Formats: sequence, structure tokens, C-alpha cells
Amino acid sequence: MCKNFLHLLSFFVIFLSFSAEAQTFKVHDLERLIKNHPMMKNYDPKTNRFRNTPSEARPLEEIDAGIISTKEEISALEKEKKTVLGSSMKKTLDAEAEKELWKKLNDMGNRIKELKQNLLDLTELQATNGVPPASRLLPIAREILLDIKEEITTNENEIVLNYLPRFYQPPPNLIKNPLKNFFANPDQTESLLNYIKHANLMSLLFSGVAAPVLYNERNLNN
Repeated sequence: MCKNFLHLLSFFVIFLSFSAEAQTFKVHDLERLIKNHPMMKNYDPKTNRFRNTPSEARPLEEIDAGIISTKEEISALEKEKKTVLGSSMKKTLDAEAEKELWKKLNDMGNRIKELKQNLLDLTELQATNGVPPASRLLPIAREILLDIKEEITTNENEIVLNYLPRFYQPPPNLIKNPLKNFFANPDQTESLLNYIKHANLMSLLFSGVAAPVLYNERNLNN
């Protein structure tokens, strides 16, 4: 249900912990860590957004009502601003009164600016049926990523590897079974590479397939 978001975080996790001088390795199940993160309780698979966050999808009825009320408030403030400014020009103000006037006009101007930005956001949401842009997910992804980084804290002499993803896949072709070919011809580079390519097809049946494998590229070329 959170496959798309897992892919997004999987992209970031590549940069989690790597050292050119690393000598040891350890493995973590990134999929499990992400799914168990408290924030994932708010994930909505129907919209690919998070409830109770700025990324949350909103009903169109709520957005339409917000656009109407925002336009009305902008119109009322602009009218009031003109009235206040026109009234002040008809009388002489002392320094204190003038200071208060400009403060009031400035506050009203800032509020109008804020409302116009809100109106722009609501209009964009209306055009996307209430679903915020994907950019709203980035701060959430960063928060989850930093929490995961603390979970797998490592020293500078270690490289962190992730278990291979185990999303559902259709069963392998029994006629051209890469696993059978691999065991029948273990010394052939082509069979090994073909097995690795199709390993995810069997990962739900054989948990060990998800474990990362380290190999020397020079050995495959021999």
C-alpha cells in the first residue's frame, strides 16, 4: 500500500551511510523500518499523501467554500483599507495618530497579501482535485529518513546495505527458470546475472533471496 512512497525513500537511503574506507558491512530491512515509522499510520494509499500534514488531500467542497470566503475577506479588507486611508486624508493627524494609521494600514496590507497567497494555494488544489503537489511529501520523507538514520547509526568503518525489496511479483517462468539454470550451470556468468535479475520473483517464497550478495566483479569476468 505504500510502494510508491517506499520507492521515494529508497532513493534517499542510498546516501544514508557510505565510507570510501569502509571495511565491514551490515544489513537493515529498510522496508520494515519505513512501515513501522509512526508517520506511516497517517499514510493514505488512495491519495499517496499523509493525513494531518500539509500534504493531506482535501475535499473539493471544502476547497470551493474556502475560495469563496477568502475572496470575500480580501474584498472586505481592501474596501476597509480605502475607507481608512480616505478618512485620514480629510483631517490633520498628530505624530502618534499617524503612526497608528500606518501600522493599521500595514497590518491590513500584510493580511491581504497572506489571503491572496492562500487563495492561490486553494486554486491550485482545486485544479488537482484537492491533492497537494508531490513537493509537500519531501519534508515528510526527510523527517522519516533522519529518524531511520538514527535507527541504523553506524561508524565510519561500516557500509549499510538494504535487504532487496520483496513486493509481489508473478511466479517465474517454469520453462526458463533462472534459479534452475543457475544451479545447473553455476560457473556461467550469464546464468548468475540472469538469476540476480529475476531474484525478486522468488523473494516471497525464499526469504534468503532478499539478503544482499557481495561479489568480486573480476571473478565474474574470468
